[in-house]
Amino acid sequence: MEKRINDVNFQTYENGREWDADNRLHGGVSNFSDSFKRDTQYWNGYYAENGAPKEQSLFADWVAEEFIDPKEKKLLELGCGNGRDSTYFFRRGLNVTAIDASDISVKKLQGEFEGKNITFLCEDFVSSTEKYCNEFDYIYSRFSLHAINEKQQNNLIGNIYNALKEGGYFFIEVRSVNDELYGKGEKVGDDEYIYEGHYRRFVRKENLENLLKNAGLKLAYSCEKRGFAPYGESDPPIIRIVAEKKTVD
Repeated sequence: MEKRINDVNFQTYENGREWDADNRLHGGVSNFSDSFKRDTQYWNGYYAENGAPKEQSLFADWVAEEFIDPKEKKLLELGCGNGRDSTYFFRRGLNVTAIDASDISVKKLQGEFEGKNITFLCEDFVSSTEKYCNEFDYIYSRFSLHAINEKQQNNLIGNIYNALKEGGYFFIEVRSVNDELYGKGEKVGDDEYIYEGHYRRFVRKENLENLLKNAGLKLAYSCEKRGFAPYGESDPPIIRIVAEKKTVD
């Protein structure tokens, strides 16, 4: 059955877990069709319980201090969750568009920030290709690339290149194959597992670096280590990358 993701109603979900994306071509954006999983039911429950941290992440702090100039700049966040980082960037003066598949989280954020210079969209950031026809100064992805499979990631990177302005930055934090959770649960693909009802694809740093460079992006920063995203007693090694769209002379 064909599934579509267009609005906050989100009745396209089947058990909150799976759908097929049949994406249209918009303004030269990559067109692809693939079957994939989302943990929408899982995340809706998580955000409904208000269990997510409210303060901005360490990554958002670092990005803001090291790279962001807020003056009339536009930022797109892929997988904003409860809005902890997108609202932080908004408070720092950025014009923010934030996408997430959790209708519970997005509806709450839309109500809180109605009329403000920040837009929350309940869509899938992979299939929402019309968003990549606009030009952004910054695109921010914290813990969202490992929620999609490799084929979707590869197509998404091309769309991100097209969406960035020259000199714009793509900020990434993502789980690594060196994570202690790697290999736990049901193996569903290369470096892909479902553990405790939650899908994760663990990323290989060199592969992601090569993908970004082949797309025409320049690596401004790349590191994998612990200390980037501690949570409770957990402090796994995390990949942190900043890629820049080169300025054409």
